[in-house]
Amino acid sequence: MPRIIIGVDDRERSEDAVAFGAMIARPFDADITLVHAYPADFLGHPEARAYDDFLREDAKATLQQRADPLRDLAGVEMRAMPDHSPARALQKIAEEQHAGLLVVGSSHSGRLGRVLPGSTGERLLHGSPCPVAVVPAGYGTARQSPPQVIACGWDGSPEAETALGAAEEFARATSASLRVVRASEPVFYSYPPKTRRRLRRAAHGPPDAGGAVATRAGRAPRVRRGGRGGAPRGAGDGRAHRGV
Repeated sequence: MPRIIIGVDDRERSEDAVAFGAMIARPFDADITLVHAYPADFLGHPEARAYDDFLREDAKATLQQRADPLRDLAGVEMRAMPDHSPARALQKIAEEQHAGLLVVGSSHSGRLGRVLPGSTGERLLHGSPCPVAVVPAGYGTARQSPPQVIACGWDGSPEAETALGAAEEFARATSASLRVVRASEPVFYSYPPKTRRRLRRAAHGPPDAGGAVATRAGRAPRVRRGGRGGAPRGAGDGRAHRGV
């Protein structure tokens, strides 16, 4: 796997991002870059230089603290980036280093355990050059264990195929099961019969993702197929603490 970029700051959510990024990096022996964006005065006012120096040194100290749990990993780099926009700084580093994954913590968990990405995560989800992982709040302090199930949302699109390939690779590396989930519109019996048949075909019809994994790779991790009516739940729906 290419380099993993982890966005950090002095808030607790950074512990979650670092813990998750390390969990991904270890089975792949991937390098990690920790990035801390701090506000800087780009106008060059002389009276602001001392404050800029303070912010830069404070960012470096935060990076050193966040890097402490990664002592067992060899390829860890730390970057203090002067930028008022953390999302822009993370995107820049991700592009420069051809990152394979960007990891950030969530703002907090919303109703039903869903993750709220926060402003940085939202901007990254719409402008990142690579996949983005938004880690549930509390992941860093929870008891860590290897993932038992890797869940992948799939709808047959090219983007879904890319996600499925990444999920398959991670499932192999961690000896986890791979669960492919396809959400579909609920079928109400008040619908005309023709409409009900169309919706059922869309929910359960080909191509079969499990078969696609086996055909592409010659052998597949343990694949389970799942589905449910309604809109798909967010990736951080609380199941990260239950082995998914």
